[in-house]
Amino acid sequence: MEITELVNVAVCVGAGISIGLGALGGGVGSGMIAAEALAGTARQPKERDALLQMMLIAQALSQTSGIFALVIAILLLFGGLQAGDLAGVLRISGAALGAGVSMGLGALGPALGGGFAGAGACAGLARNPLTLPRIRATMLMGAAVAQSTAIYAFTISIVLLMLD
Repeated sequence: MEITELVNVAVCVGAGISIGLGALGGGVGSGMIAAEALAGTARQPKERDALLQMMLIAQALSQTSGIFALVIAILLLFGGLQAGDLAGVLRISGAALGAGVSMGLGALGPALGGGFAGAGACAGLARNPLTLPRIRATMLMGAAVAQSTAIYAFTISIVLLMLD
């Protein structure tokens, strides 16, 4: 195995970490939201449509950071990172691993945070359906703020991938 193959290994590991953790957060976050929507529908069957709408909006927000993780994984896999000497191999391998870890962990937290916000919104709506507009607005703001840290991780991951 040539030393330059280490770049390919780092790229694959970085991409796997990025999308693996990004998908984990989105899956758990969306599952929490769905569980609360189901419990709410069982408690308030007449609010099924409102709960379904709230659930789908909240799940879409919870999945946002997973999309960032997917973009970084694709950039890693198809970005053509190459190095010729040992110093370049180490630098690029470190950048690839750093980008994957940054985005993977940076996607995990916001997805779970969005899941908590969405689950709370569904639970609140089931308890008091008359508060739908206020609950929706609060959930949207809470989930949006939770996603902001994914944007930071995405930015750092892009910067790492631009290192030559």
